[in-house]
Parts: sequence; structure tokens; C-alpha cells
Amino acid sequence: MPFLQTAAIGALGGILFTVLHLPIPWLLGPMLAVMVSARLLPFNLQWDKRMRNAGLIVIGYVIGRSLTPTALAEIFSQFWLMLVFTASLVALCIGIAYMITKLSGLDFKTALLGTIPGGMTQALVMAEETEGVDVAIVTMTQTVRLLIIICSVPIIVAVMPSEPLTVTEEVFHFTPSFVGYMLAATIAALLAAHFRFPTAYLIGPALITVILQLILPSEPMPAPIIHVAQLAMGVSVGLMLKPSEGKQKGALLYALLSGSILFVAASLLALLFYQLTDASAATSLLALVPGGLDQLGMVAHAVGADLPLVSGYQIFRLFFVLLIVPFIMRAIFNHIDNSHTST
Repeated sequence: MPFLQTAAIGALGGILFTVLHLPIPWLLGPMLAVMVSARLLPFNLQWDKRMRNAGLIVIGYVIGRSLTPTALAEIFSQFWLMLVFTASLVALCIGIAYMITKLSGLDFKTALLGTIPGGMTQALVMAEETEGVDVAIVTMTQTVRLLIIICSVPIIVAVMPSEPLTVTEEVFHFTPSFVGYMLAATIAALLAAHFRFPTAYLIGPALITVILQLILPSEPMPAPIIHVAQLAMGVSVGLMLKPSEGKQKGALLYALLSGSILFVAASLLALLFYQLTDASAATSLLALVPGGLDQLGMVAHAVGADLPLVSGYQIFRLFFVLLIVPFIMRAIFNHIDNSHTST
């Protein structure tokens, strides 16, 4: 069965990365193993979307559990800092898109939608709804950027100097409240998906966990379950990044250039954030780099970064991109269309 073949390849990738002591082995190992196998092996690899969704529910619970009242108060105290850094990143994306347009001759709408930070799904929806945009190039650019970030960030974070942490080891106990949390997280994920929340299977469980832990004790998620969730996500991303045909291959150079420039620019913003706050270097990078909350949340948890702060910044940017950026882009596109009409 294609599903079992894919799961086996992902598991082998995770085991190999674990043996080699590579960072985030159960996310990066399955992702790269599946991505390479999709190119080299003769059979078709498939993955059940429900596995990815189940993995997101687990990660959502882990993130929600980290968002204690104290952590939330710290996040809200940094609202204006979040706004400034998020707006700065969006402005950088607009500048990078303009530069790429001048260098490559690519149309600005396509360049901007390929560069803008946020979820790939949201970028592709906007691309499909905007007249004159090359959706294939937007897909390639967003895909390559995701690959650059997912592969680079864990390695960079792993070699960063870190301060010794005093962490109290939590022991998992299978309790009725844990079962209740899992049921509530699943229901919240389904409701969030029904109401079309962004990253519904992660946001829903995270929100309900934040609320429930005000009244019920919570248990740490067992490491083996987190590893399975990472494998499910890694395989899903690996299949999404498998080679594509046609115009997307011709856009690879542009995608690499755009993704690399954006990653470097975001890293410089993270350096500034590190200088201005008392956050660690790893936390600063994970909070500012334009990846997905699901992948970066897993990385933050795995490397011991400040998960609440990373999640807060990523969630803020997600909703900023969803609620504010479309209006900015529409205004820019209308200006471009009016300029072309007048000339």
C-alpha cells in the first residue's frame, strides 16, 4: 500500500537522523526522506491528510499548554513590538519583490505573492483570485522558501550558543483529564476547520487548551507521541515539496534567490530583536523568521526555545497577514492597474 510505504520511508528517515544526531530528527528526517524518495523511487507515495491533521492537534495541545497566563501577559506586553517587527517584515517583502521584479522582469504581482510571509495556502488562494498572477511561480517560490526555512532554521539554532537552562522534568500520567483534553482538542480542531480558521487543526486545540488549563490540570505530551506527530508533519511537507513539472522548474532560480534574500532579511530583524529584548538568539530567530507556526512551533519545542513567545509572534503575524495584508496588496495592485490604464 502506498500509505504504508510512505510511512516506512518516513520512519527510516527519522531513525537515520536520530542515529546521526541531526537536529529535529523526526521532522526533518521523514521530510527529506520522502522528498528524495518521491524523485528517485518508481512507485507513487501517498499520505492521508488525517494523519497530518492528527499531528497538528498534538502540536496545538503542546503550544496551548505552554501559553500559561504568565506567558500570555508577557506576549501582550510586547504587542507594539510585535506590530513593528511584523510590519517591518511585510515592508521588506514588498521591497524584495520589487527588487526581484527589476532583476528578473517578473511581474510585480507574482513576485509579491511569492514573497509575502504567511501560510502557503493563503498565498495560493490570493494568487488564484488576483488577475494576471502566475500561480505556478507563486507555488514554486512559496515551496522553496518553506524548504529553505525548515532545513536551515533547526541547523542554525542547533549551533547557536545557548545558556544553560534549569528545566524541571515533567512526568506524564494517563489521567481522565488528559483524555478530556484530547477529546476537547479534537472537537475544537473540527469546529475551527468548519469555521475556516487559518491552520485550524493547530489553532483550535491551542485555544481550547489555553482555556481549559485555567480550570483543569494538564499533562505533558509523551515524547513518543510528539515524535509521531512530527513524522506525520514531516511526511506531509516532504510530499508537498516533491518535484513539480512545467513552468515551476523554470522558476527555481528566482525562487531560490527570493527565498534566500527573505531568510537573510528576517534573520537580520531577528538579530535586532535579540539586541532589543532579553530573548535568546534561538527564540529571536524562531519568532521572526517567516515560516509556519506548525513547523516552527515544533522546532521551538524541540530545541528548548521560548515556545510561548515564538507562538505569540507567529500567531500575530499569521492573523496580520490574513486580515491586514490583503488590503495592502489590493491597494498596491489597484495602483499598478490604474498606472497601466493611464499609460
